[in-house]
Amino acid sequence: MLQIINHKLVNVPYNALPHSSSSLTPNYIAAHYTAGTSVNGSISHLRSVGLSYHVIIDRDGSMTQCAPFNKRAGHAGVSNWKGLSGLNNHSIGICMANRGYVTRFANGSYGLVDTHNTPIGNFLTEDQVVRAEHFNGAETNLYWEKYSTAQLNAFSEVCEVLIQTYTGIKDLIGHDEIAMGRKSDPGPAFPFADFYPIFANRNNDLGPLKTVQSSDGFLTVRRGMSGNFKSLGQLQNGTKVHIRSEGYKYVTNNAVLNNWVSISRQGTMEHIGFVNRNFLIP
Repeated sequence: MLQIINHKLVNVPYNALPHSSSSLTPNYIAAHYTAGTSVNGSISHLRSVGLSYHVIIDRDGSMTQCAPFNKRAGHAGVSNWKGLSGLNNHSIGICMANRGYVTRFANGSYGLVDTHNTPIGNFLTEDQVVRAEHFNGAETNLYWEKYSTAQLNAFSEVCEVLIQTYTGIKDLIGHDEIAMGRKSDPGPAFPFADFYPIFANRNNDLGPLKTVQSSDGFLTVRRGMSGNFKSLGQLQNGTKVHIRSEGYKYVTNNAVLNNWVSISRQGTMEHIGFVNRNFLIP
């Protein structure tokens, strides 16, 4: 049974990564993947670029804590969620060792490639990957490394002890949900629905309520964040929806909002697609 004393997990190795001295009172737990093959390699890279997670979970379920839970870690970057901006200030970052999306090679194995499309690291077998489309509509029919059972069990344990210790935590969010257009982790291989029951207060966190108002009388819901993505349906004027998160685009290496938002229906939390926020009014 995990315990937290003085904002650190008891009997869990601590390997400090650069983090802020600013205090953190968390509202969320943010899920990430490392996009690498080894925890040690990921920690070295994070240290070199000045970023951090609070906890990293290896594929065998072993954990390493890298920042105290009451201090701001650099895991979310430019981000927003249900009216909040800068989720480093509002969330605890839990990262899992996972390659993310991988390439299928001619011999039937899977793995990462470098910028020259050369395989790097060890390979995965068919039963270690899942083929899936990302909710953002951009990454389609990709192969993703599966999360191990030991890893997911450890993630659940960490969530439970964090919720017990920091009672303001409302929900579990993905980096890909709070930084849409920038990040794809933890991706479609991560079973969010398995963890939602742990978060008893999540249904009280619906996000800003808006009303559809278009000159055409309806608003098209898209599979991704542009008019080029397929239609998932239309909402009539007067329909009320919640804004979950606003998407980003890059302009000269700076992430700026792109006017597309992830929405849910009034009174619900599930993402139903993307709409242009210019046709939503208070």
